[in-house]
Amino acid sequence: MKQDSTAIMIVAAEPSADLYGSCLVEEIRQRRPDLSFFGIGGPRMQQVRVEIIRRMEDLAVIGFTELIGRLIPLRRVFSQTLSLLKQRRPALLILIDYPGFNLLLAKKAKDLGIPVMYYIAPQVWAWWRSRVRKIARWVSKMVVILPFEVPFFVQYGVDAEFVGHPLLDVVRSELSKTEFCQQCSLSPQVPLLGLLPGSRRQEVKRLLPVMLETARILKGKLAGLQVAVSRVEGVDISLYHQAMNGIDFEARTIAGVPYEMMRHADLLLVASGTATLEAGILGTPMLILYKIAPLSYLIGRTVARVSNIGLVNIVASKQIVPEFVQSRARPERIAAEALEILKDRDRTRIIRRQLAAVKERLGPPGATQRAAEIAVRMLE
Repeated sequence: MKQDSTAIMIVAAEPSADLYGSCLVEEIRQRRPDLSFFGIGGPRMQQVRVEIIRRMEDLAVIGFTELIGRLIPLRRVFSQTLSLLKQRRPALLILIDYPGFNLLLAKKAKDLGIPVMYYIAPQVWAWWRSRVRKIARWVSKMVVILPFEVPFFVQYGVDAEFVGHPLLDVVRSELSKTEFCQQCSLSPQVPLLGLLPGSRRQEVKRLLPVMLETARILKGKLAGLQVAVSRVEGVDISLYHQAMNGIDFEARTIAGVPYEMMRHADLLLVASGTATLEAGILGTPMLILYKIAPLSYLIGRTVARVSNIGLVNIVASKQIVPEFVQSRARPERIAAEALEILKDRDRTRIIRRQLAAVKERLGPPGATQRAAEIAVRMLE
């Protein structure tokens, strides 16, 4: 079948990828309005008129043991995706992170003669380095967003280019603290603890109860402390209700303004992932939490090549905000660290200064525009 020179297939299987992908599609369209897009994505990609063949929720999974139970439905999704790739033969395949699925698709695209742009590199520098050589064989262009990734990939023969981090173009707070507090029925004069339990069902289920118990301990030590929970639209609201039904203190659920809450909270409890970098860009002190199935964690530890798990700490090359991983993610321990930060203004200033340095290392704004220009060059 003849290649469709005006079609791009894009795979964004996670909420952060959905955000990055939607921004990239808009930028490419400004340069090539004749192009059409189809693939896997979520609500943001749908908003920018990408034809969604499967929703990203169909691919949601965390951890190795959790993956086993999802293998059959994931294979069905892959089979359907591959069939469409063969039938429609787009001029370019854009893959965003999600390496297990996307690298297999990259191999098939290579066999079909379809160029592959990998945007947001999988963290093979942290684990599964054996995948790097596959990337070198199957990926036409690796577009990276962290400064240390280019020298890492180049040593393996990967054509990699650093564009900066796309979050710098989207993470901003539009409301003043007073406006935010008025909108969410909070007081601007009282300290605020923000809870961000993640964007996936498994994360919310595991982390929100730990965060709420931590908040309960802190409220017993800091009179008047306010607590707010950031709710993600893609997660079933019943999970939040289930975790919050048993608490004996007031905690507000806030949806739709995550960056405002990140910016104006005095301290955040954050699930490890993209949100740690978002909070870092906004300069808010945080504690990072990470919990997965025990067997998945043990497997991950055997292949991990990094000492820290939070992106802000990885970019900083040292631990600038505390991490509470697996058995260390206990409310008493987290609350003790949180109390120290909330009471120690000097430590808060140091953390904010270190987060500002992390933001500087992410490069200049305009990452999405630069990535779009690379995509257009690949088409030409």
